[in-house]
Amino acid sequence: MKLAIFVGTALVMFPALAQATPTTVKLRVEGSTGTIFEGPVVTDGKTISKGGVAAPCGNDNPASPVATMTTALDDGSLVAGFDWDADYFGDFYVNRIGPDASDFVGNRYWGIARNFIPTSVGGCQEQVAAGDEVLFAYDFFQPDFTNKHLLKLEGPAVAQVGQPIDLQVSEIACTDPVCSATTVDPAVGATVAGRTVAGDGTVTISSSSATTLGLKAEKPGTIRSNVLDVCVHVSGDGKCKDVPILVKDLSAPRATISGIKSGKRFRRRGPRLLSGTATDSGSGVAAVKLSLRRHAGGRCSWWSATAERFSGKGCGRKVFFGIGNKRDWSYQLAKALGPGHYVLDVKVRDRAGNLDDAFVRGRNRVVFDVGRPAPVRAQSSKSSGPKVEVMIVGKQGKLLSAPRTVKAKSATVKASGRRCLVGASTPLAALVPASKALSLSVKDFGSCSRDNAADAAQLFVNSIGGNRNRGADGWVYKLRNKIPSLGGGDPLARVRQNDRLVWLYCVHDKAGHCPPTLQVAAPARAPAGGQVEVFASKVDDAGRKTPAPGARLRMGKQVAVTGAGGSAIMVVPTTPGKVAVEATANDAIASFPRTISVSAGTL
Repeated sequence: MKLAIFVGTALVMFPALAQATPTTVKLRVEGSTGTIFEGPVVTDGKTISKGGVAAPCGNDNPASPVATMTTALDDGSLVAGFDWDADYFGDFYVNRIGPDASDFVGNRYWGIARNFIPTSVGGCQEQVAAGDEVLFAYDFFQPDFTNKHLLKLEGPAVAQVGQPIDLQVSEIACTDPVCSATTVDPAVGATVAGRTVAGDGTVTISSSSATTLGLKAEKPGTIRSNVLDVCVHVSGDGKCKDVPILVKDLSAPRATISGIKSGKRFRRRGPRLLSGTATDSGSGVAAVKLSLRRHAGGRCSWWSATAERFSGKGCGRKVFFGIGNKRDWSYQLAKALGPGHYVLDVKVRDRAGNLDDAFVRGRNRVVFDVGRPAPVRAQSSKSSGPKVEVMIVGKQGKLLSAPRTVKAKSATVKASGRRCLVGASTPLAALVPASKALSLSVKDFGSCSRDNAADAAQLFVNSIGGNRNRGADGWVYKLRNKIPSLGGGDPLARVRQNDRLVWLYCVHDKAGHCPPTLQVAAPARAPAGGQVEVFASKVDDAGRKTPAPGARLRMGKQVAVTGAGGSAIMVVPTTPGKVAVEATANDAIASFPRTISVSAGTL
C-alpha cells in the first residue's frame, strides 16, 4: 500500500526570524562509496564563503539569517573536518563534498532532502527545525533527472543480547519532478547487516554480545539509509547511554616556534633543526605547516621540502609545506642554513577547520640572520630616493596624514637607544618625511648601525602619532596592494617611483587579517558635465580584490553610494580641470584619491 505525503510551499517558505537561533539537527552526508558524515550538529544562520562569494545563508533574509540545510552542512564540516565547495547562483549549489565532485559526463550530482523529502529550493532557502533529518547525497538523480529513491531505516535504540531486533526499511519516492508528493513503500530487496529485507519491508537481526550496532540499509540504485544505532546490552547492566551532541569548535589552535629567538644573528652557520609546539583545546591538531624564506644576494627564495633546497626566483607568495600533526613538531633541514636573512612562519589547523595563521613575531614567526650582510652604502644626495605617495591611517581608520608625495631617501632614526641608518627606497625611508608632523617611535629587533643600511632589516615601527602597538595589533605597511612580511627598513623591501604606500594600524580580525583597503577605479578623462562610472574595490592583505557595495564615493561636494557591484554613476564638474574621487567605508581603510581630467566638450 502506498502512503502519499504532500509537500506544499508552506513547508519551504518560512517567515524570517528576529535573530539567528542555534538549532540541533541530524546531518547526514552520503558519498559515492560510503557515508562521509552522520551525526547531530548545532547550526544557526551565518554568512558562508564558497565559490568566491561570501553571502548570508538563511531563508532569503540577509538581515537575520536562520538555520538552514546549508548552514548545517557548513557547521558539520567544521565539526568533522571534511571539506566542501559550491557554486553561487543566488544560493550555494554544492558541487563537491570531500572527494566527490559533480560529474557532468556521468550525470552525477549532489542533491538534498529534509526529513527524507527532496527539496524544491536551494539549501539556503530551506529552513530547518530542531531534530530535522538533513541529507546531502551524491549521485542523487536518476538518468531522467528525477530523484532517486531514499531508504529509511527504523527500529529500537536499545536491545538485549541474543534477542531478536525487528527493523523496518522504507523506500521513499517522489511522484513528480518537483516532489510535491512522495510515496512510501517497503524497501524489498534492500539489505541490513547482510540480511535481506522481506516483502513487507521488515528484517530481523540479533547480536550475541554487548555492543553498539551502527546499522544501515542499502539497495542498488537508491540512496543508502540513515544510520540506526542500537545499543545491545545485558539486562540491568546500565551500559546504554545517550549519544552526546556535537558542539562546534570555534577556538583556533596555537603554534609556537622554539629554539630560535626572533632578531637573532648567527655568526657563520644557522640552525638545521626547526622545532616548536602546536596545541588545540578542542577538536585536536590536524596539520602543521612551515614556510621558510631566504633573502640573499638581492633575491628571495623559498624552501622546497620536495627538493630539499631553496627554490624560486621571488617570494611574491608564501609557500608552505606540511610536516604532520604532532604537538611537538620538528623538521630537519638538509644542512645548516648559510648566510642570509630568513623568515620562518608556522601555521596550524585543527580538525574543526580553525586556523592559526595570524603571524606574530616571536611566537609563530621568527626573523633571523646568518652571517653579516654585505654593506649597503647610504645615498646622501638630496635628490636620491624615488617619489612615493604616502598615507598614514591610525586606529579605527583615523587619517593621521593625508596622502602626500615624499622622497624615500636615506634617513637616520633613533631605535632602541641607537642611531640607525635606513636605506633609501625602503618603506621606512618614505615614512620618515611623511610622518614629520607626527611623533614616530621605532624599535630594533636586530643590530642596527649608523653606517650600514643592511642592518636596518629588523627595524619596526612601534608608534605613530601616539598610536602604539599592542600585542599582535600594530603598524604594518601596504605596498602595491599587499602587506609583505619584510620589515619597513629591510633593503629588500623596496619602493619604486610613483608607488602608493599606506602605513596603517592593523587590528586583526578573528582570522588574523588586517582591515581591507579601498581602491577606486574611474576613467582618466571625462567631458565637463558628463557622467562617469566609478568602481570601488576592497583589497585584502594578499592583494585580492572584491567589489565594495555600500562604499561612499566623494567627488568635490558630490557624494554617491556604490551598489551591489561596487559601482556608482557620478557627474563630473562643468568646469574643465582636474577633480579627485575617493572612497570610504566603515569596515575598510579609505582609498587614495583617483584624479580625473575634465575637458571641455566631448571626448
